[in-house]
Amino acid sequence: MLFTIKYLAIFVIFTLVVTSCTAPNTNHAGEINAKASHPADFKFQQKGLKVITSSINKRANTTSVLYGNAVAQKFAKQLNPTDSTGVVMTLVTWNQEDDDRWFGARIPGNLLCVETVTITGTANKPLKSFGLYSGASLTKQTVTDALESDPRITFILSQKASMLP
Repeated sequence: MLFTIKYLAIFVIFTLVVTSCTAPNTNHAGEINAKASHPADFKFQQKGLKVITSSINKRANTTSVLYGNAVAQKFAKQLNPTDSTGVVMTLVTWNQEDDDRWFGARIPGNLLCVETVTITGTANKPLKSFGLYSGASLTKQTVTDALESDPRITFILSQKASMLP
């Protein structure tokens, strides 16, 4: 009798070990959300672009991150900036999607568009240029209408830097 209980216990332990080892690994720790990665064509590191601020638009269901060079970072920290010459800002916008790993959480999904604002010229006469790239392939859009680009330039330049402790 003792002999059968011993074999039965070994059989149960062996069965538990075998079945537990075949379960798929659902731990996503360390995974990177590839959809939220920077577009490689924009060379963020080479341009020295760093995060200035981020925002969420619940109505449009989007997440945006504004990046800028050192001049743009300084510009975004000032209450009333006077000189914008040398500012390079890039606003990247993604759709939001549900996070499978955290109930109720939303994460960046597919890349929607990238908007760029570059200011050259002088303090007295700044020259602002606007670029719009849309879709998954980031196709450059031709924006010649100031009624379309000026409000976007104003919006991007009006963003203030996030305060970090």
